[in-house]
Amino acid sequence: MGSGGSKKKKLNETLEEEYVSIGLPKLTNEDFKNDLEREIYVAINMIRYNPTRMSKLMNPLKNMDCLSKNAKKSVDKVKKILKKLSPTAPLALYSDGSRACLEINEKFFNDEEEYKANKKNLVIDAEGTLIKTLEETKKGIMKVAGSTRVITDITDETGALVVLGDFCEWIGAGNDGVPPYLESKNKKLGVNVHPVGDKLQVASLILVEDFFNSMI
Repeated sequence: MGSGGSKKKKLNETLEEEYVSIGLPKLTNEDFKNDLEREIYVAINMIRYNPTRMSKLMNPLKNMDCLSKNAKKSVDKVKKILKKLSPTAPLALYSDGSRACLEINEKFFNDEEEYKANKKNLVIDAEGTLIKTLEETKKGIMKVAGSTRVITDITDETGALVVLGDFCEWIGAGNDGVPPYLESKNKKLGVNVHPVGDKLQVASLILVEDFFNSMI
């Protein structure tokens, strides 16, 4: 992903001001390891709260060099989806989930050369391992119902454009519906943004629908 950064501060400040005024889940600096994690969390909950408003931010996506051709072709379709999408409850930030995302990122995305050579398989392995990693923190007692998403090739975008761009990638890849972070069934979000070399970042997300006692 890649975009101009001239409006980065203004857009982020505007969204966070709206987020706070609406009364969405409280933000603290201790909850996030970097600004982009915070921005992604705000953007996801703003889309869930007011998808029509967030559809108005999508025009820059058509000029983002690192979006795939299919994603760019999907921008107008995603706009239409957002305008018809019903608001849903915000996601609570889940610290154990964020720690699991960090563990996965450090395991799969520390080697820039491997990332560039084998990105698709690394993403598949990371997404397939995230929930198991979270369950291991529960010492085998709890099973997790949920889903995962890894967003790659992030450079200097705002959190809003990272999330909206990923929605376009989701639709451009032929998926139906919305990405897991916008599904109403999910209640909690863990997120970690991790550098890959000097210029790129990945964001791993885990979405929790529910927990089950595996001992029953």
